[in-house]
Amino acid sequence: MMHLKTALIGCMSGTVLMCAQADDEMQDNNVSKYLLQVKNQFVQLLPAGSYPAQKKSNLLNQWIESSEIRLTTDNDDDRKSSLALNLKIKNWSELSMQQQLFQLLEQRQQLDQQEILNDHLQSSYIQLLELNSKLEELAQLKQRSRLFASAIKYQQQLVQSSDFSPDELLDSELGQQQILLQIELMQRNIDELEKSIEFNAPQPFLQITPQQMIATAENYLQHGGGEVEQAQLELQLAKLKLKQQQASAGFALNALQLKSDFSENEDAVLAVRFDIQIPFSGPDFNSRLKHQEINQATMRLHQRRQQTSLKSNQILAKMYLNKKALVSTEQLINDIESRIKKTTSVKLILKLKKQHLSSFKQILEIRYQLRLNYINFLSQQGLLAKHNEHNWLSAQTLTGFTDP
Repeated sequence: MMHLKTALIGCMSGTVLMCAQADDEMQDNNVSKYLLQVKNQFVQLLPAGSYPAQKKSNLLNQWIESSEIRLTTDNDDDRKSSLALNLKIKNWSELSMQQQLFQLLEQRQQLDQQEILNDHLQSSYIQLLELNSKLEELAQLKQRSRLFASAIKYQQQLVQSSDFSPDELLDSELGQQQILLQIELMQRNIDELEKSIEFNAPQPFLQITPQQMIATAENYLQHGGGEVEQAQLELQLAKLKLKQQQASAGFALNALQLKSDFSENEDAVLAVRFDIQIPFSGPDFNSRLKHQEINQATMRLHQRRQQTSLKSNQILAKMYLNKKALVSTEQLINDIESRIKKTTSVKLILKLKKQHLSSFKQILEIRYQLRLNYINFLSQQGLLAKHNEHNWLSAQTLTGFTDP
């Protein structure tokens, strides 16, 4: 009996430490390589930017909006003809704004792609969480299987005594069979998931602590996120379009004509004509529309900031609740372990051990929810794509990481 009690206590210690890794750094490196591969494969599928090509246009195209060559002949005299080159010139004050507009449009395209990448990385992180959770559950099922084996052995040793219970032996044997079936099904699920995401892990691989996840979330609480950056960019675009519209209505040279007469007359001349745009004061309907667009963009930015802040605080509040539930359950496990070490009854140890495993299963569930909320928080803030080279599940690399 003493040997069985020692084995049970050892089994209990193995349950608490079943997520410990022989080489945490190697596991982190494997996860980091996997995330980098996912990012690179996805980036290759993104469309190439179109706005940079606009900036590479030649100098002539930057200044000239349209051009026309016109040849005119005299029906009465074929010897008289003229050739005219008409150029519609862009407003000089608009050129620098046009360049800024191309840059902002390029930034918007990059933000759109970054948002898509952020969602894709969020899915990949969640798949890793699911795989790690299944591996933890598999390890816990194996612990339950060993517990049933100990219970069966204990009842078999009592066959010749008055304490022997055929019903308890039968329940333990049936429980053992059910657990073995669950282990087989769980292993199949793990194999299928590993195959689908192309990532293999022999055992649980996440070592990031609740304290690290909560501290990271608190550090980035005021980051803003991709939706806020999008709204800020839309406001900049609205302001720039107003300036561009105002510049287009200002004083400017907007056309140039070069005309040459071809004839036998020696007095043939080269004519040059300029068209000047002169602004007139008065109500500008387009300008009022642009101001309205700026007001709307400002309101959207304010709303996005409030919504992002609210969502982020809600997720962080869930993480606090997860941490509180985790501490309470861990305290319950510590109390059970203390009682197991003090008792001499194998039967009571078996009963406490079942309660111990049940409580530890709750810990695994709470831990998964905490990690899931953590990844959702990072996704909400747009950090998964912004720092896509970073492994946010690494306990080692997360320590001391700051936003550059």
